Amino acid sequence: EERFFSSVLSRALSRHTASMTAARLVRPATAQAQFHHARSAPSGAVRPQTRSGASRDMQHPGSSPYSGAFSARIASARLKSNSVSPQMAQKKHLYVVDCGSRHTEVHHMVLTGTSVAERAASRLRPSSGRGNMPLGDVLADASYQAEFLPTLQQELTALGWVDGRDNTIFVGATGGVRKLLKAGTVTTAQLSEFEDVLKAALQARQSLIKFAVLTGDEEAQYEFAATQMIFSPMFERAGKSKPFFLSGGGETCQFAYGEPVHMCSLDAPMKEMEQKMRETGYAALSEARAHFETVVDAWWPSSGLPPQLVGSFVGIEMHQDAAQLGFHSAFLTPPEIIAKIDQIEEDLFAQSGDGWEMANKKWGERAKNNWPIGAVAGLRLRAILRKLSESSTIIFAKTAPDASCEVSWPAGLAALAASGRAPF
Repeated sequence: EERFFSSVLSRALSRHTASMTAARLVRPATAQAQFHHARSAPSGAVRPQTRSGASRDMQHPGSSPYSGAFSARIASARLKSNSVSPQMAQKKHLYVVDCGSRHTEVHHMVLTGTSVAERAASRLRPSSGRGNMPLGDVLADASYQAEFLPTLQQELTALGWVDGRDNTIFVGATGGVRKLLKAGTVTTAQLSEFEDVLKAALQARQSLIKFAVLTGDEEAQYEFAATQMIFSPMFERAGKSKPFFLSGGGETCQFAYGEPVHMCSLDAPMKEMEQKMRETGYAALSEARAHFETVVDAWWPSSGLPPQLVGSFVGIEMHQDAAQLGFHSAFLTPPEIIAKIDQIEEDLFAQSGDGWEMANKKWGERAKNNWPIGAVAGLRLRAILRKLSESSTIIFAKTAPDASCEVSWPAGLAALAASGRAPF
């Protein structure tokens, strides 16, 4: 148990050594194929359209007015700099591996002076082609263990990583692994073993490699840094106050609010309610709504947040995913959003109407299996919106029109790294 990875992975890594060496020289065809849907902002960010993937399982149906700015123009991508000429500044490369509760995704961030641009991102997939290889599953399932690190190495190589002193790899686990640690399903000794095997597998002699399980507050800190970097200019032009944020993952929700900003994290997992909806259908709607209202109300007094939030907000991650079913990319008030959520819930359960049409645009043939994800994400968001004033405004979006990144904790970590405030 103490060395639970070594025996399984050593054989797999030895089998993959030759192919991974070749992959450093020639990008794998499968990895190249993942770039056919990459998107780039005019200022330099390139991201695939699978950002929300099967775990959050909410791919944007194309309704956002910002999505056109992220068409595939990798060759013409430009890096912005706030204070240093891109021609004079040294580029540094940060590869952030986001080990979420339902996915593992690699982000290639380019730091030029104090500017940040996202060059590309790619989600890890098992050889079966099904699922997203979340680290929690890898830690619990021996069948994943032999495949995870070779797949990660291949994706890093495909995104341009080579061992060098200007390259850093940061592997960060979030709510899913936090939950396993809290339950005792995974131990700190196992995570230390994983970090050792990770570093051995990548065989990096110059690149800095760091593994960490982020606390909820750290995750909120990084997401807030990304929100400020990406959305502040847009909010200023719109005459809005400083953007605060509401973020939702598969297990937890993060908040950043106030002056000075207060950050906190709410445990509000989704899977149990998703399963109940699949099993009992419409009968689970009122139960799920009441469940999340109870969870939010019980946590709120200890959160450090005021009884009511007032201001301008960005809704990101799974809150943004839920918005893709009918209230994305527009400033709306909480009552307006709640009304839209209530109608979308009815549409999803009835599998008809505008909400169901948007679900089919998002998921295609997977809509009949994935709709509970959208329904539960919407109900959890609805419970949180009750804590905002009716005059507050919220926009749910991945990015702003002139931004060089999409909002995520990896983007925020890169922003902190560019300003010399990263934890490495």
